[in-house]
Amino acid sequence: QATGDASLARIAREILDYVRREMTAPEGGFFSATDADSEGEEGRFFVWSPDQLAEVLGEDDARVFGAYYDVDSRGNWEGHSILNTSRTGPAVAFRLGLAEDELQARIAPMRARLYDARQGRVPPALDDKVLTAWNGLMISAFAEGARVLGEPGYLETALRAARFVLASLRRPDGALLRSWRAGQAGIDAFLEDYAYFGEALVDLYEADKSLTWETTLKVDAAPKNPLGLNGTDLFASFCLRLARDHGGREFVKRLWRAAGELPKAASTQDAVDNFI
Repeated sequence: QATGDASLARIAREILDYVRREMTAPEGGFFSATDADSEGEEGRFFVWSPDQLAEVLGEDDARVFGAYYDVDSRGNWEGHSILNTSRTGPAVAFRLGLAEDELQARIAPMRARLYDARQGRVPPALDDKVLTAWNGLMISAFAEGARVLGEPGYLETALRAARFVLASLRRPDGALLRSWRAGQAGIDAFLEDYAYFGEALVDLYEADKSLTWETTLKVDAAPKNPLGLNGTDLFASFCLRLARDHGGREFVKRLWRAAGELPKAASTQDAVDNFI
C-alpha cells in the first residue's frame, strides 16, 4: 500500500493463501507451527536439487525455475537448495533473456507442479495448537489484507477465526483462555492474548465498518469492553497488573486501544507510559 509495488502485494497474498490453505483448522482457528524435520532430517520436505526440478519440470523449465529460486548443484543450505529469491525478478529475467511478465507467467504454473510433486513427500509434523495471541496477530493480518488488497475472502477467514476464538477460547464468565487443541481449551489467557486478540477485533471493524461487536461477532459486552471483562476498574487493574508482571509496554498500548481508551486522549497514553 505504501509503495504500490505489485510484487509485494503478490508476496502478501501468497503468505495469506498459504496460511489459509495449510495452517487453518477446519473449525476456523489458526494452527501454531510446523516442524522443520521430516524423516529424521531437517528441511528434507522443503529443499530441492536441479535433478529433482528437472524430473518434475523438464530441463528447460527447471533451468528457468532454478535461476529464479536460486537452485543449483552447490546448494545454498547444507548442499541442498532452499527456494528463495535472492535476485530480483527483473535481474533474473534479464539474465534469461525474457521479459519480466513472461518470466512471472512461466514461474506460476511451475510452482503449482512442484507443490503437487512435493505432496508425495513425508511432511513435517504439525503443531495443531490454536493460541489466542497468535490467532489475534493472524486475524489482524487477514483483516488488513482484505482491506488493502481488496480480497473479501481474507475478511471471511479473519471472521471465522475470530468467531472460533470467541466461541471456543472463553470461560463461562467471558474471560479468554490461552490455548485450544482437539476440542479442549485451557489456561487462563495472558496479557498478550488480550492485547493481540483485542486489537484483532478493532482491525476487523476497521476492515469493514458494517461489522458490530454485538451482531456480527456476538460479543456479550459493550463496545468499550469487547473482551468480557466486568467493569472499567477491573479492566484497568488487569491491564496494569499484567504490565507490571510482564514488562509489556506495547501489550498495554494494544490492550488499551482495543478497549477504546487509547484514542480518547493523549493523557491516557501518557498515563500508561508513566506507569510502566
